[in-house]
Amino acid sequence: MKTKLTFFLLLFTSSLQLMFSQTWEYSNALESEWMRKICTQGLDTVYIVGRNGLIARSTDRSATWTKQYPITAQLNDIIFCNHTTGFAVGNNGTILRTTDAGASWTQQNSGVTVNLNAIAATGTDNIWAVGDSGKVVYSTNAGVTWQKNDFSTLTNLNDISFRNNIGYIVGNADTCFFSSDKGNSWAFKNIAIENPHNYSLAAFDLLSVNQTQNHVCILIGNEKRGMFINVDNNTFIHPPYPLNSVTSFVMKNDSIGYGFTADCLAGSSGCSILMPVINILNSSNSYSYSDYIDLSNLSSYSDIHYMDHADMSFVNDSIEYLVAGPLLFHLKKYVPVIIIPDGINETENKKISIMANSIKLTIQFENETLDKIELYGITGLKILSENIHANETSKSLNITDLSKGTYIIRAYFRDNTSTNIKWIKQ
Repeated sequence: MKTKLTFFLLLFTSSLQLMFSQTWEYSNALESEWMRKICTQGLDTVYIVGRNGLIARSTDRSATWTKQYPITAQLNDIIFCNHTTGFAVGNNGTILRTTDAGASWTQQNSGVTVNLNAIAATGTDNIWAVGDSGKVVYSTNAGVTWQKNDFSTLTNLNDISFRNNIGYIVGNADTCFFSSDKGNSWAFKNIAIENPHNYSLAAFDLLSVNQTQNHVCILIGNEKRGMFINVDNNTFIHPPYPLNSVTSFVMKNDSIGYGFTADCLAGSSGCSILMPVINILNSSNSYSYSDYIDLSNLSSYSDIHYMDHADMSFVNDSIEYLVAGPLLFHLKKYVPVIIIPDGINETENKKISIMANSIKLTIQFENETLDKIELYGITGLKILSENIHANETSKSLNITDLSKGTYIIRAYFRDNTSTNIKWIKQ
């Protein structure tokens, strides 16, 4: 029996088109480990936690790693409140704290002994962790001490999310708590369930919650109904596979999200990670496959059928990471090269015209089609951003201080699509 890993890609926009080609590159640096969560700090630093108390850190975009095991318990989640202060939570009430950007970790007294499954924060003065048997702990002093909060439930709590002042806690048996004041007060929140067969609502588990700028997405699981996602408590998304073992779901932004499943298929000759695209504005939820990772040649993929979790972290559109048990991938995206010599006009899609000289870069376009222009360095660092006002048909960017080299121009259109152009300043 082989295992097929499937990832589904959700599009909230009707026709988002990324001009990047992309390659998922496998790293064997941590293949002896079992990884559960990953987070990034800045452009270069990456952290991973997993079984046996693993904390791995890379400061060169996953090229090399240092590992430490400050505790033997499995670690389930990791966050950073700033560049130096971070926290990891895990089984048996484990909370670890670093104040030196992950160089060292110290165990904190959480006051609980159950497994802690997730952690979130609005800052060092407001940190929350949730776990099994309804346990919730929080800290208001950068994790030095922790207090318990009684939510009057014995249900396992699976995830917590904060965005600004808004907080969500989700758990098994259709359990959701909501806060609008940074966790100062919490109230039970009813989450809409698509339930045509009238199963008991207690049979639906809320597995994860993601907040973006304009959306709240909750992954819902039911043993008979399968998996689906509730968007903004009124729209239901069904991935193209019966995702009976989904345990994680990550939103990249308002438009794109990734989910994970491990399907054991008898007689399968290989193992792949697939990325189907779903347009949720289409009532038929049509989808197509945009990418896949072939795992057939990897020595570690034979253990994937034991997978219970996967996670992704996004730095920007050119730097992304994926962990799934013993597997670690780094996504590299490449933009088709369009060389624009000084004074030469180059016409792009959507009737964009670009003209460059040593002083300014001018983008011309049709009236009322373009919404914003951004300029990035080749490493993904945003250099400048310019909004397009009504009735404008061109935008000039001052490039006098830019050194010679490669840059990426990103154009955002008013129909919620975008395009990327690689520009070389000569």
